[in-house]
Amino acid sequence: MNAYTDIVDFVLLGKTPEQILAFKPSDEAQIRVNELTIALKNDTITPDERAELNHHRKIDTIIRLAKAKARKHVQNR
Repeated sequence: MNAYTDIVDFVLLGKTPEQILAFKPSDEAQIRVNELTIALKNDTITPDERAELNHHRKIDTIIRLAKAKARKHVQNR
């Protein structure tokens, strides 16, 4: 988890906590994740698609950590 924390700290640089909390993935990214999730549920996902979905999940984890950290900062003001 330490590598994730390092990345979250890097993402936070130059961004306000409010900007981080407001961040949302693009519509295209959300649609793609939905497509990959459906393929996974239907057991029609290819190895490349599974790797892509795992990549999206890792990015989501980083964003969630950044938002949690930003939320704490806003609450402690």
